[in-house]
Amino acid sequence: MLASKNLREIKNLTMKKQFKKIVLGLLGFIIIIAVLLGIYLLMAQNEIKSMHPLKSQEIGHDLFVLQDSFVNMYLLKDGEEYIAIDAGNDQSHIQGELEKLSIDPLKVKAVLLTHSDGDHTAALGLFENAAIFLSKAEEALINGESPRFLFFGNSLKTEHYLVLEDQEELNLNNTQIKCFLVPGHTPGSMCFLIDHKYLFVGDAMGIENNAIVPFNSFFNMDSEQALASMKIIQDIENAPTIYTAHHGSLSIIDKN
Repeated sequence: MLASKNLREIKNLTMKKQFKKIVLGLLGFIIIIAVLLGIYLLMAQNEIKSMHPLKSQEIGHDLFVLQDSFVNMYLLKDGEEYIAIDAGNDQSHIQGELEKLSIDPLKVKAVLLTHSDGDHTAALGLFENAAIFLSKAEEALINGESPRFLFFGNSLKTEHYLVLEDQEELNLNNTQIKCFLVPGHTPGSMCFLIDHKYLFVGDAMGIENNAIVPFNSFFNMDSEQALASMKIIQDIENAPTIYTAHHGSLSIIDKN
């Protein structure tokens, strides 16, 4: 009996030690992840400070820009309706900016997503009547096939969207759109040439001192690929004005 009791005590003690090791291991893992996320957020905030988006305004008779903190989304008027390029960083803020510009979000018939990062998709819920478009290659980030950061992926506030291929052309009522896959920032980053007047590039590049520059490599998934994609953008014909998501716009006169 004594030997059996001692054996049980030894077994219980061993189990307690193993449990303690597991708890300490999990705690250590959580601390490491928290530290990495903290460092990432601090570095991200520092990089965000260098961004210079446009102020919310009507740019022309058919084009509007909305500023949401450090990012822009755009709205192109098509008759009595609108086409959005991206969907902002904060839904309530975008709603307020739309009200200032007297734009009804229910009149947005389409949203063209340059990519699936959260600062480009947050206000999708406002556009209840809109068809959502993004590139086929970007699906990997939202269906769990590929992580965006560490093991975290992206997500959309809808499961209903249409996918686009490189060089695909869309006709939405009176608006002609050509889609160009420009991977690097994300694998499915896409830019949109609209009516041979506007080229919306998202985070595929930046603008500094009236010149095209690479987008901040800190946020890119593949900066080498992003540089190659900049050549694609520079070779797009009939694009009088380039509009970025974080760094304003550039006329074709200054593009080269």
